[in-house]
Amino acid sequence: MALLTREEFYKRLGQALRNAREERGLSREQLAEQLKQIPVDPERHLRQVAALSVIAGQIRRQKGLSRKQVAERANLPVAFVRDMEAGKIWNPETYSIYCLAYGLRTAYSTFEKRVDALSRTELDASDRPVRRKKKHTPLPQSHPTLLLEPDSTEEEKP
Repeated sequence: MALLTREEFYKRLGQALRNAREERGLSREQLAEQLKQIPVDPERHLRQVAALSVIAGQIRRQKGLSRKQVAERANLPVAFVRDMEAGKIWNPETYSIYCLAYGLRTAYSTFEKRVDALSRTELDASDRPVRRKKKHTPLPQSHPTLLLEPDSTEEEKP
């Protein structure tokens, strides 16, 4: 898929937002009122910027791409890619993030989900991720037995 123009990107984004609003049965006014009720959280914004810079650099290095390669593919200045990875861009335009994801050869939705997940990661007092042990959940009884029981009627193999 080719890189979308700014106009085409925002047109598609607007259509997606309109569809989501209509699925919820909200008018524009109702949605605007609900959005006004959401408090602005500066810490959340900082965490989002930090996560964006970390994920961008991580993906670029994993794919063995240079900043110049990403910038050329994304039609962005190399300085933007460098500054984004360094966390120096505090309020990037959504289209620029889309272009960055494109330059990283990553789907925009996947990129945004990874950024969001990292920004929500709980940190300890030293700003290290808190690792929680996963709770073991037994299989529901309705599932077939995955391992044969000792008193199984199935023939044993030599």
